[in-house]
Amino acid sequence: MTEAFVAAAPNYGVAVGADRLEFPEDTILVVQADRNQLAQAVRRLGGVRALAAPTITADFFDGLPVDEQAQWVDELTGRTTYSDNPDPGYVTLMDTGVSRAHPLLQPALSAQDRHAANPAWGLEDVKGHGTEMGGLALVGDLAPKLHQANPVSVANRLESVKLLPDAGINPHHLLGAVTRQAINVVEQVGPRRRTFTMTTTTGEDTPHDGAPTSWSTELDQLAAGVSGEVKQQRLVLVSAGNTDNFTFGAGNYLDRCDHEDNEIESPAQAWNALSVGAFTEKTVLPVGEPAQALAPFGDLSPASRTASWSSHWPNKPDIVLEGGNWALYQGCFKMTQLWILGTA
Repeated sequence: MTEAFVAAAPNYGVAVGADRLEFPEDTILVVQADRNQLAQAVRRLGGVRALAAPTITADFFDGLPVDEQAQWVDELTGRTTYSDNPDPGYVTLMDTGVSRAHPLLQPALSAQDRHAANPAWGLEDVKGHGTEMGGLALVGDLAPKLHQANPVSVANRLESVKLLPDAGINPHHLLGAVTRQAINVVEQVGPRRRTFTMTTTTGEDTPHDGAPTSWSTELDQLAAGVSGEVKQQRLVLVSAGNTDNFTFGAGNYLDRCDHEDNEIESPAQAWNALSVGAFTEKTVLPVGEPAQALAPFGDLSPASRTASWSSHWPNKPDIVLEGGNWALYQGCFKMTQLWILGTA
């Protein structure tokens, strides 16, 4: 039955790829055709039990020339709509700033909604990280949205406050004060439904074993509404921090991820903030990649820190979201390219 389908499919405009997967009861083929061509071939030739779109990794889009990438973005922009709700929810990114140049971000980020904890830093994102986080906050993983043709709806909007200087770093003893100033600057705009999101942490407080640090203490006070110029409770999300892939060795990767010196970084141990870690369902590698996914489907992302202290401090992270996977190349680990594709 399979060979009959393969032989006759080109007569209906269906191109059948050379690669196939053989199972006891099924054979999986990759074909290319438009909807009508495929429908006619399936109806008239028979033998097809199920249809599914092939998995496309972000590596496909990342490998395209820049002009072709721009065409894909333009196509997605054309079928993306933005809510005109007069009282939308705002994701307030405390990062390196956000650029408005990207066509997917511009409709959701007003020029007046970009700020900086220190006015001398400027508003533009010269490092790129904050802009990528803005893309994730608005549309999530771009790969499946680029691959399909359905309308995309964006309900929330963005605010940006630069928490990190363009050059150098914030002095460790000022981390809490800079965070407080960033929130004060944003809230001068007026009351809004905000979710403060901070994707920066520090390793200078490690090990802290869950105990409060100056930064986590200030974050606790800001979330509780007892600090800041506006005395109101705030929803604050903070990254659990990234693991160092150079510290991995042979054996189960979870042994390293759960190790005591891989605890979440400050200020993510704050009681009143939501600490965000990562799991992963990204286990498909680009075609021809000589590697295997490190974490199995649905398990802890190798990039995520965790903490389970023996004292009375709370276990962290509080929630986990998709954080990508790592690939194993003959005993060496590396992060696969853009498994979560941002909008840089």
